[in-house]
Amino acid sequence: MALIAYNALQVGLYGAFGTAATPLLERWLGLTPPWWLVALVAWALVAVLGLMRVDVNGRLLAVLLTAEVAVILLFDFADLAHPVPAALALAVMVWLAVTNFAALFNVPESDPLTWILPGVYGVAAVIGVIWAFILRAGQPAVYSLVGMGAKAATAQDGS
Repeated sequence: MALIAYNALQVGLYGAFGTAATPLLERWLGLTPPWWLVALVAWALVAVLGLMRVDVNGRLLAVLLTAEVAVILLFDFADLAHPVPAALALAVMVWLAVTNFAALFNVPESDPLTWILPGVYGVAAVIGVIWAFILRAGQPAVYSLVGMGAKAATAQDGS
């Protein structure tokens, strides 16, 4: 059953990649290939890389991981400069963490009650600390009022 599920996920991800990459190819290179052709090229690239030696794939993965970290840092700095509503970002992060908790930590999914509450509490704590640092860096006046209550926050605004 798991093999069928993973294969279905892989096919779906190739389709998602094809539909996401097609507008980028059109904008950057002026090419307008069909989404299925882009997905087929991605599948062929993965197949070829799967047949290569481990050291070649290791070097490629190191380059891609470095690029990924650079993009994440770029987005983090952009978020600090222009923050989105915290509730929306927090909800998305908690949803992603909870839905992927079992896969990330290799926890058996047979009894979800054994892992969902610790996972939610752990994710909420980590995200809360991260948002506290972001809030402290981006909005020190708001950060200083955390824990003072609604009356203190509205009193400073002049309301």
